[in-house]
Amino acid sequence: MMTTPATERLDAMLTRLKLTAIRERLDTLLDEAARRELTRSETLTYLCEQEVAHKEQRRIQMGLSIARCTFLRTLEGFDFSAQPAVDLGQIRELAGGGWIANGDALLLLTPPGVGKSHLAVALGREAVKAGYSVLFTTATALITQLVQAHANGALEELLRLFAKPKLLIIDELGYLPLEPGAANLFFQLVSRRYERGSLLVTSNRAVSEWGEVFGDAVVATSILDRLLHRSHVITIRDDSYRLCAKRKAGLIKPDGIHHPEQVARGVRGQISLSELGRFWCRLTAMWSASCPRHAKRRILLVCAPHWRLSDHADVPVGMTPAEGGRVSNILH
Repeated sequence: MMTTPATERLDAMLTRLKLTAIRERLDTLLDEAARRELTRSETLTYLCEQEVAHKEQRRIQMGLSIARCTFLRTLEGFDFSAQPAVDLGQIRELAGGGWIANGDALLLLTPPGVGKSHLAVALGREAVKAGYSVLFTTATALITQLVQAHANGALEELLRLFAKPKLLIIDELGYLPLEPGAANLFFQLVSRRYERGSLLVTSNRAVSEWGEVFGDAVVATSILDRLLHRSHVITIRDDSYRLCAKRKAGLIKPDGIHHPEQVARGVRGQISLSELGRFWCRLTAMWSASCPRHAKRRILLVCAPHWRLSDHADVPVGMTPAEGGRVSNILH
């Protein structure tokens, strides 16, 4: 477009109104409107649509930058066919962000290489798109920061920082040993965010093993009490992507022999009664040893839409069905 006093005034007004997309692409957008033979009102609508799309993209990019994700993943890029235990419908529901609005927690418990970090980052990206503030950190980096802040007398300031985002993603809890005193610091963080902001935690360790992860059964129970109060728990038991690729390539023979107590591979929610019994026994023993006088509450454990326990089971996680918590697929 030839520069004239009129175009200069237009450019200045578009700049003042912060209509960046229209100002930078005005010639191209007007040419496209002419090609489509749009009316004047349709052309104005088209220009506004392009500006809104530009601002939305900028907002998402800014949100992802603030989230500090070390890598980007999308739900579209997750291979659900390679992980049949993952409920696509449940993931889509979580992508809607309702659990974040309610301040619920989400636990992704899987073996290494199954895709829990991919799902965590992808759900974080969907949260940013929905307008929620998100912060991503690994458990190792988080604990290191908490320990250093505690030693430097700056713990309260750091806890306020981690309490700000609507969703805090903590990746790979239990992958590496935690530092001494980390359990108490992690408990303070969970307590600070309890029912105020959502936590998404990924781990390769079952919740029944968190006493070992934190090195303190009492504190681990208290952490789980808050996390599982209003929570969504997804457990994946399939092979890693690398093992699946090797099996498809014929480098690994299919395992046709399964222990009678093994969970059926690829079927979500199936669990042997002996495995379930071992889980409850270990968790109850840990709780009884730490807080023998605490009144245990009751929970309805839903393992799958087609398989559920008919009776309530006593569990020390401070949750009842009426309180709205949802714990599904705790398989070990």
